[in-house]
Amino acid sequence: MLYYRRLLFLCKRRINYGFKFTCKNRDRSHPPPKKRIAKWDNAKFLLILFVVMGHFSDSHAKSSEFWFFIQTARLLLTMPAFIFITGLFSKKMMNSETFPFEKILPFFNLFLVTHIPRYFAVPILGYPLYPLNFFEIRSVDWYCFAVFVFLTITWLARKIDVKYMLFFSLVLACFIGYDKNIGDYLCLSRIFRFYPFFIAGFAIPSDKLLKIIERKSVKIASVLFLAAVIAALNIPSWHKAIPLLSMTVSYYNEGVARVLAPIPPEIWWLVRVAHYALLSAVVFAFFSIVPAQKTFFSTLGAYTLPVYVLHVPCLFLLARLNVVKYFIEFFPNYWGVVSIIVPTILTLLLSSKHLEELLTLVSRPVIHKGAADNRLF
Repeated sequence: MLYYRRLLFLCKRRINYGFKFTCKNRDRSHPPPKKRIAKWDNAKFLLILFVVMGHFSDSHAKSSEFWFFIQTARLLLTMPAFIFITGLFSKKMMNSETFPFEKILPFFNLFLVTHIPRYFAVPILGYPLYPLNFFEIRSVDWYCFAVFVFLTITWLARKIDVKYMLFFSLVLACFIGYDKNIGDYLCLSRIFRFYPFFIAGFAIPSDKLLKIIERKSVKIASVLFLAAVIAALNIPSWHKAIPLLSMTVSYYNEGVARVLAPIPPEIWWLVRVAHYALLSAVVFAFFSIVPAQKTFFSTLGAYTLPVYVLHVPCLFLLARLNVVKYFIEFFPNYWGVVSIIVPTILTLLLSSKHLEELLTLVSRPVIHKGAADNRLF
């Protein structure tokens, strides 16, 4: 009898040990999804809303004061901040000793997915057909291509001290403007000029950055600084300086050269240094005042990719269906209100988990078994 009891005890022990071992391995192969930080999702939602408002105003209100404000906000804030956040969350993939195809290649695939269909969609919507060109990248798909290049370069140079990378990227960004041919070819102008923001995000530890920007004194200083910037936008001379904020043209571009005319060409690069200082201060101040608590738009901020990819085709469709025209007729004296309402509704509709999953599936057809997080962002 004692023998059978001993045998039963050993069997139970073996079953329990096997169950614990199986659960332990299962936890290793399927780790819990990473916790999202509300502050960055809040920032992404506000940034993508600015992008949509800017492109909407581009098409319908180029002469209004509201259009000027939105355009300036886009040039001073949106893409530098977006690319900084992209660099901020790219640290993990750079630790791989083998090239992380499953994380980097999807951005190139997404570039193709957005670039090619637009060529066929444009004539369907009744607009003139333009040549399919993979070398002249002008539309919103430049971001996907640029991020692909940023990630590739950073991985290849991962053994170099990031401080040197940041320094040389800034030097190159400031002096590339002397090349008269720099422009939209392979979006080289944007790649050279936005890469410092990517590297800055990659270099700065996110936890240390959060501690700094969440200080009360920093928040107060940020509010005062942004208020001063907004007040400065009302100065008429700002309108003339807008071409200087562009990241796509050389110093010899007609609009830029007109602004730089009083300055000797030998020190034009110093103007770009001042430009980067201003952009960095605006981005830093914006991050500081963004709420750190989870808000009603935090969840939407987790799904900004479909908004960025799909908002331009949707704006084309709205224009073709005369939806905007009806809004203008309904609010004839409130164009600023229309410029907020339509982009906000569009942003809310496109901030969809299902659309994000679809784009991720299309851009990354092969999902590695056991991956904890298959999203691009």
